[in-house]
Amino acid sequence: MVSAPTAETGGICFVPVPGQTVSTLLKEFVVYAIADRPDAQLKVTASNGSTISFALIKLPLVGNGFYSFAATVAVSEEPLTLTYSYATEGSKAPGEEFNTVIELPEDEDLLSVKIPWMKIDDWQGWVWLRPRITWIESRWFALRDLQAIFSAHFILLQPTNQAIDPASIFAVFPCSSTQTIVHFSGARDSEERGVYARVRRTKPGGVAKVYIVGKISTSGNIFDALDGAITLAKKDMGSAETSFVLPPAHDRSTPSPFNQLGFCTWSSIGERIRPTREKIEKLVQSLQSAQISIGSFTIDDGWQDIRSGMNGTQNTHGLFGFDVWDYVGCFFEGDNFHHHGWPAWS
Repeated sequence: MVSAPTAETGGICFVPVPGQTVSTLLKEFVVYAIADRPDAQLKVTASNGSTISFALIKLPLVGNGFYSFAATVAVSEEPLTLTYSYATEGSKAPGEEFNTVIELPEDEDLLSVKIPWMKIDDWQGWVWLRPRITWIESRWFALRDLQAIFSAHFILLQPTNQAIDPASIFAVFPCSSTQTIVHFSGARDSEERGVYARVRRTKPGGVAKVYIVGKISTSGNIFDALDGAITLAKKDMGSAETSFVLPPAHDRSTPSPFNQLGFCTWSSIGERIRPTREKIEKLVQSLQSAQISIGSFTIDDGWQDIRSGMNGTQNTHGLFGFDVWDYVGCFFEGDNFHHHGWPAWS
């Protein structure tokens, strides 16, 4: 006799159902589960002390978006009580890694694939988008608000689901190849909700592969998540031995992008308006009066010494030197920007 205790399953269905008692003459008894994610962590523990993990199986009758699992329990003459355990929807084990390989068939140029482990109701954060061909910028999104028209090339997330460790940071990269380009977007009208990898062939010939990698770190350090995702990407791309430069340990105390803002003058002053001391001071004062916490303040272009007549005619402008433009009224020292009486801004 096998008895499963009553339990709150939250998005997971077990058979036998919690509270059900069944009898069997077999020496082995198969327990089934259905979950809405393929990476669900499911186990069953018998009253004799044995613990068995569920394995993902294929059942053709299960609807879209659901996944089937099975575990085989050894049965004795003594009654057994089974206890189900599972990772609550959206929760992840510390340091969990994700890796999806997408193959573009030889006779296809475009392919869209839903990424099942990117749960859109569980995460929010910074998404690096390409709003124009030559421009990538970061925007803050709840992942469920990512639209189909967006082209995202990197995602750095923190949890909104209270079941997930609040210190979790999720870094996700789409890895293009020499034959294909891949980016993320939200669902189109005919697609299920979710995050999709959009794959496009750039060179003809053969089956092409792209890789989607993700790393969750629960240390609260964004670099742990970034380093883990980059390491996965290097392995997939066949460059595991290739070195890449990481920030020194003393630079990893940089304020997190989740709790302090990085400010840039490019759009705040205007893309075609040169920064001056007066404009910069007004920006700083407005940020201070609004009590906005700034982690970095970047003067993006326009500070250089640009003069007329540098490109052959008086009506054209060109770079005269890398000294600061006189009207900025400031100077550079090392890697930091200083103004007399102001703190350093990186």
